[in-house]
Amino acid sequence: MKSFKRCLALVLFMGFLGSQLFAQAPAGQPQQQDTGTFIEDKLFKIVADAYDRRDEQEFLRLHDFFLTSFPNSQKRAQLDAFRNKFFYSEALDIFKLGGALVEVTNPPAKTWEELSEFFKQLKQKGMKRVQVQVYQSLGKPVYLFVKPNSPQGYFFKNPNGAVVEDILDKMADLVHDNEMQLYASLPIKNQLFLDRLPFLMIDSSYNPTTHDLKLNGKLDLLHPEAGDLLFNLVEALSKTKVDGVIIEDDFTLNPTEGFSPNAIRRFKLDTGIELDLNNLLVAYQAKGDWGVAGKEEWEVFLKWRSHQIKQLLFELVDRSKKLRKEFLVGAEVTPEMLGSDPLVSRRWYSTSFDLLWDLDVDFYILKWRKQGSIGESSAETYLSALTRLRQKFDQTKNIYLKIPLSEETQNVIKLNDYINLHLGWMEDQKGLMHAIGPIDRQREFDFLQHRVVEKLQVETK
Repeated sequence: MKSFKRCLALVLFMGFLGSQLFAQAPAGQPQQQDTGTFIEDKLFKIVADAYDRRDEQEFLRLHDFFLTSFPNSQKRAQLDAFRNKFFYSEALDIFKLGGALVEVTNPPAKTWEELSEFFKQLKQKGMKRVQVQVYQSLGKPVYLFVKPNSPQGYFFKNPNGAVVEDILDKMADLVHDNEMQLYASLPIKNQLFLDRLPFLMIDSSYNPTTHDLKLNGKLDLLHPEAGDLLFNLVEALSKTKVDGVIIEDDFTLNPTEGFSPNAIRRFKLDTGIELDLNNLLVAYQAKGDWGVAGKEEWEVFLKWRSHQIKQLLFELVDRSKKLRKEFLVGAEVTPEMLGSDPLVSRRWYSTSFDLLWDLDVDFYILKWRKQGSIGESSAETYLSALTRLRQKFDQTKNIYLKIPLSEETQNVIKLNDYINLHLGWMEDQKGLMHAIGPIDRQREFDFLQHRVVEKLQVETK
């Protein structure tokens, strides 16, 4: 929208300027018509910029505005070529993704037969690993072909809660038949049935404006029993045919989370500091914001809770890797967690690079944005985090660069941009692999729908 207003202002101003120049030209001398060409060139550059950024709405608006303003422009053919290419005429370089890990949250299959065909398509496109969701929340069906015994619960037998239907082994067989591996997504905070536990393990959030402390429905990661609850799920998964688990990126706390009565009590026992939330976090109502009054106590608390979460993850990974031979454990991370300033990362994400790089996982998946976030990291920020992680993380282990399936990458040109960007980094650094996802029928995210570049042989790692 800013570019549109900018180009409109430019056209109006230059039109005014041109009329003034023509009015002041000496009588009898030819008037120069280069002002219109200057405006046309400027406007064309703005349209081209919207095309380069793959901003569909702005491109269409500027495209139509340009042709209305300059219907006989010699640049019309080039603009039409931009438009034709913009709307998905480019084929997807699918085979450049050879060996990738693909996340599937809500597959499109309505029957087991369709699911089998879906996995066959993934194999044909060169995928080697599949990450799936193994639980279902109330009112959010994951697999359309299940015969639910419960409206919410897990898709495998476990000690933590109800089983919707025990389908994980059958699904693993289908994946293995197509020479791929199957990984189970393991949520950390977003657990089911927390209200049915014999003791309170639900986190609390504090509102600095209203001074309210309320349960937020998420697992209290600072509770001493949280690790056992999570490990029980991993142990149950290790008894199925899945090849491993992937720790989701929801193991962080935002600045107003982590204030359960249990956490405050443990913090006092460990540090001797009694948190007074009403005087620690204060609201600036005029600005609609809040700040920290007791900065020293706040910094101590941030460091304490970050180390508690680190200990939780380290113990979970260590215990999980001892369950079964070749049972792999991976973890999702984002550039924000791996920032160059650990104090900033701890403040906003309750973790930091120095607390994560030596986690003994078998692989990392570096995402462009955190679960629930709106925007994605810049390429510069992403590459900086990747380089930092690659330099420290075990060189014999892989880091997966995850291409996001989103509204933006519905445009196949943008999807190819991500693929080629990642390939460039893979040439410069060792041990990097592709990941992509999530395939989600509810949001209509699915790269399999695109026309693909033809290739006789799929190159996989």
